[in-house]
Amino acid sequence: MTVFKTVSDKVHAEGGEILGISVDHVPSHKAWAENLGGVPFPLVADWFQTTASDYGVHDPERRVAKRVTYVLDRDGVIRFVNPAMDPRSQDHYDAIMKAFDDIE
Repeated sequence: MTVFKTVSDKVHAEGGEILGISVDHVPSHKAWAENLGGVPFPLVADWFQTTASDYGVHDPERRVAKRVTYVLDRDGVIRFVNPAMDPRSQDHYDAIMKAFDDIE
């Protein structure tokens, strides 16, 4: 997620949005963002796991969601899915940015 912090200006300049969604609670989001010195995109607490369930990434037994990244076009159509997001891998971010660039 920290790389999303560095590319957010590019994404916004091209008309895109970044949105972080997790099943963690709001205080956890605030602490995480503060630890990073703030983030330039909204964080949404999916406390009831509704969004995670809708996207098929919810693990109800463990009450967690898989770490997945989606790129949607302006019509809300999913154009790219990274089902094995590794926040330490620059290759994952590069693939996401390529998918974003390919939408135009």
